[in-house]
Amino acid sequence: MRIPVLILAVLLSSDALAHSFGSPICEINVLPLVPMSPTLSEPPVSGWYLEPERLSYVPGVALRVRVRHLEATRRLRGIQLWAKSGPTVGAGSFALPSALFVRPPTFANCGQWSITHGSNSPKTQEQLQFQWTPPTAGAAVMRAFLIEDCASPGGCRAHQGLTQFVLIQEALFVDGFE
Repeated sequence: MRIPVLILAVLLSSDALAHSFGSPICEINVLPLVPMSPTLSEPPVSGWYLEPERLSYVPGVALRVRVRHLEATRRLRGIQLWAKSGPTVGAGSFALPSALFVRPPTFANCGQWSITHGSNSPKTQEQLQFQWTPPTAGAAVMRAFLIEDCASPGGCRAHQGLTQFVLIQEALFVDGFE
């Protein structure tokens, strides 16, 4: 009787699950998230950034947002990407580009403004392109939490990083000019 209970306890612990199939929450703003492996990456993960096609939007017109690194060959195992218009208000909606990405679980109540990885398989920068439909008005802030790929066969969950915030504002038009 003790062995099945022990197995169940291990499977339900957060470190055992390690969120290899996406984040259970809408956004992540602190590092380290949880003790994910015995060593932290040295040096810390850096060089990743968000690259929206524009820093202004027209309501209802989707924008492409890419997650990039200064080195084109770098890959990610995990990602959490979100857009917000306030401390507790999500902004716009992300389309799911492929089966590699999912929405956080419904209990997280993220709506469409957050997207995460659907597996911990390595993802190239070409796969890290997202379509975001902005809100009807106002500014939005985007950010991404990343888990970088590494050469370790046991995984690289210690390679956590956060991108800088990106501010995307509603375009203002006067007589057809922005």
